[in-house]
Amino acid sequence: MIRPKKIKKGSLFIKIFSSGLAVFIVSVVFVSFLKNYLESRKVDNQIRMIEYEISRIETENAKISELIKYFDSQAYAEQIARSQFSMQKEGEEVVVINDGDTGTVNQDKKNNKLETELSNPQKWLRYFLIKK
Repeated sequence: MIRPKKIKKGSLFIKIFSSGLAVFIVSVVFVSFLKNYLESRKVDNQIRMIEYEISRIETENAKISELIKYFDSQAYAEQIARSQFSMQKEGEEVVVINDGDTGTVNQDKKNNKLETELSNPQKWLRYFLIKK
């Protein structure tokens, strides 16, 4: 006859405890790994954003450097002297072209003044009844 083997209480406890301990250790290692992985991803994203910002600022600096070169140039000084101070080079002649439409400008100013003095219903009547 075959006898059933008796399981020792101490060895069963040790097996369950060691299995639980192993699961706990694996869980701690996994959580630690996951935490480090997520932190690494976050740092990588920050690095990419900073690199993009650096390239954007470098481009902006290049544009500003070009503007500074232009502002320091003789051509810019001449342009400012001509436009703001009405200066000219020696031997140059200034030609002024008159459009001759100054009368229409004054008429437009009178019409605008008239429209601002009208009430809102009068403006609507003018809009619908008077064709321009």
